[in-house]
Amino acid sequence: MQAVKRLDGSSDYHILDYKLSATVVEGQPVIASATGADGGEITDATTTSLLDMLGIVLGASGLASPRSVGLAGSLTYSATQGDTEGMVRVIVNPDAIIRALMSGGAAAGTALVLLSNTAASAGGTLITDADVGTASMDDGIVWCISGANVGQSRKITTFTSATSITVTVPFRRAIAVSDEFLQAPYLPLTTRAIQLTTNLLEANAIIAVGTGGNATVVEVILNGRSDSYVHFIARDHIFNELS
Repeated sequence: MQAVKRLDGSSDYHILDYKLSATVVEGQPVIASATGADGGEITDATTTSLLDMLGIVLGASGLASPRSVGLAGSLTYSATQGDTEGMVRVIVNPDAIIRALMSGGAAAGTALVLLSNTAASAGGTLITDADVGTASMDDGIVWCISGANVGQSRKITTFTSATSITVTVPFRRAIAVSDEFLQAPYLPLTTRAIQLTTNLLEANAIIAVGTGGNATVVEVILNGRSDSYVHFIARDHIFNELS
């Protein structure tokens, strides 16, 4: 993940150093530590929770860290005397827009599920394929990557489990057998939750709409199976709790 801009249109991020309560990786979201027993100030988010989110990890703190002058920090948390202190730099703007690659599963790097239409729809509103799965995509989004409607997207308004998806606003042209589509549970303004992959670096796009941690989808970048993105902001930021 990465911060790509702010809601005010700028890319002037506020970056601060924070002490770790868990080992982290660059690009992951972190949240405020919740208990007094934690050794630091921030810790890992989870795949389904972004409660008290702080921001995105940029990397280990450098030698100029104001709270550890002359000593660089580490991405690794340790409670062993003599080890480098776990301290990292974090983009902390509550309005930071975060880009996450859409993954077709819980594991990062999984291609999105390909839908190959099996029944023609002259009215351009019905996409039929058992590969729509059983996780409801109602209020999600579908877009065409092969066929007469390539490049177009629509809001999903009816989901029939393991059978089909329906849109209210028709695609401009009839949907033919073998036309190919992709779907995701992320629709700008409507979706208020993002579920992360197990490594906390991508968005799991095979789950039901509304599943995951507090986040509001700002926009979606709809490309192919392995290069489509969801942009979101924290809905429960530690510095500006919106929920």
